[in-house]
Amino acid sequence: MFDGPCLIGVLEVEEAACRGASVLAGLGIGLYESIQDVARTIKFRETLVDPPPGWSEAYRERYHLVYRHIYPKVRDLHQEIIKAEKTS
Repeated sequence: MFDGPCLIGVLEVEEAACRGASVLAGLGIGLYESIQDVARTIKFRETLVDPPPGWSEAYRERYHLVYRHIYPKVRDLHQEIIKAEKTS
């Protein structure tokens, strides 16, 4: 999964969560027609980073110890949230 060289794109933006929220708000009020419209309208500068070799192993360990266990545990909860939203 994390083998070999891997360039990672890092967005050059401060307050990424706020920017994401504003994009979603723009979609919600019709400022943008689609996520594709957002991609055409808003330019995100990105820097490609080549992580140090040891990071691959660190991420592999964390993936196997933690993250691969998360999805099965939240899958049912996610489905319940979807059902609740449909009934409200």
